[in-house]
Amino acid sequence: MEIVRDGNEATVYLKGTLDITTSREFKESMFELIKEGVRKVYLDVRELKSLDSSGIGKILLVYSRLKENNGSMEIVNLKEGYVKKLFDLIKIGKIIPIKE
Repeated sequence: MEIVRDGNEATVYLKGTLDITTSREFKESMFELIKEGVRKVYLDVRELKSLDSSGIGKILLVYSRLKENNGSMEIVNLKEGYVKKLFDLIKIGKIIPIKE
């Protein structure tokens, strides 16, 4: 995971997997950004190869925390493959806007 911050916006580049072993670090990093005043997050999933239910849960938890703080999130660079199929299956785009 790489984070590039620009004022109250941040682009979070997820890489590899977001699962039970990595999702806690993701959540803690995101909560820290929100605490520091970030209100717009672009979740770049171009290099995300897989995720499990804990990863999905943490994405939704962070989205909820942002909304509580008058913020927003967009999923960007969603490409064909496992992650897109999973996001389509669970219809995450009905909750979090997706910009392909």
